[in-house]
Amino acid sequence: MSLDEQTFAEHNMAAFFSVIDRYFTRYVPMNSFMQLVVLSKTNGSEIRRCPLRAGRSPLL
Repeated sequence: MSLDEQTFAEHNMAAFFSVIDRYFTRYVPMNSFMQLVVLSKTNGSEIRRCPLRAGRSPLL
Protein backbone atom coordinates (compact mmCIF):
# COMPACT_ATOMS: atom_id res chain seq x y z
CA MET A 1 0.00 0.00 0.00
CA SER A 2 1.29 3.50 -0.74
CA LEU A 3 0.40 6.40 1.50
CA ASP A 4 0.78 10.18 1.40
CA GLU A 5 2.29 10.91 4.83
CA GLN A 6 1.19 14.53 4.76
CA THR A 7 -2.44 13.38 4.90
CA PHE A 8 -1.69 11.92 8.33
CA ALA A 9 0.42 14.78 9.66
CA GLU A 10 -1.97 15.44 12.56
CA HIS A 11 -3.27 11.91 13.05
CA ASN A 12 -1.83 8.71 14.40
CA MET A 13 -0.55 6.60 11.49
CA ALA A 14 0.24 3.64 13.75
CA ALA A 15 -3.43 3.20 14.65
CA PHE A 16 -4.39 3.35 10.96
CA PHE A 17 -1.79 0.71 10.04
CA SER A 18 -2.99 -1.58 12.81
CA VAL A 19 -6.63 -1.39 11.71
CA ILE A 20 -5.83 -1.92 8.01
CA ASP A 21 -3.46 -4.80 8.81
CA ARG A 22 -6.11 -6.66 10.81
CA TYR A 23 -8.82 -5.87 8.24
CA PHE A 24 -6.84 -7.45 5.39
CA THR A 25 -6.02 -10.51 7.53
CA ARG A 26 -9.74 -11.32 7.76
CA TYR A 27 -9.91 -11.90 4.00
CA VAL A 28 -6.77 -13.96 3.47
CA PRO A 29 -7.59 -17.68 3.19
CA MET A 30 -6.47 -20.09 5.90
CA ASN A 31 -3.15 -21.75 5.04
CA SER A 32 -2.02 -18.46 3.46
CA PHE A 33 -0.12 -15.50 4.84
CA MET A 34 -0.09 -11.76 4.27
CA GLN A 35 2.14 -8.89 5.26
CA LEU A 36 1.21 -5.23 5.02
CA VAL A 37 4.03 -3.05 3.74
CA VAL A 38 3.33 0.69 3.60
CA LEU A 39 5.35 2.82 1.20
CA SER A 40 5.65 6.58 0.92
CA LYS A 41 3.72 7.91 -2.04
CA THR A 42 6.16 10.80 -2.42
CA ASN A 43 9.51 8.98 -2.54
CA GLY A 44 8.73 5.23 -2.41
CA SER A 45 10.56 4.61 0.87
CA GLU A 46 9.21 2.05 3.31
CA ILE A 47 7.21 3.63 6.15
CA ARG A 48 6.09 0.50 7.96
CA ARG A 49 6.39 -3.28 7.61
CA CYS A 50 3.82 -5.14 9.70
CA PRO A 51 4.45 -8.68 10.97
CA LEU A 52 3.62 -11.66 8.79
CA ARG A 53 0.08 -12.84 9.64
CA ALA A 54 -1.77 -16.08 8.95
CA GLY A 55 -5.07 -15.83 7.09
CA ARG A 56 -8.36 -16.44 8.88
CA SER A 57 -10.89 -16.80 6.07
CA PRO A 58 -12.16 -20.38 5.66
CA LEU A 59 -11.56 -22.09 2.32
CA LEU A 60 -14.70 -22.73 0.33
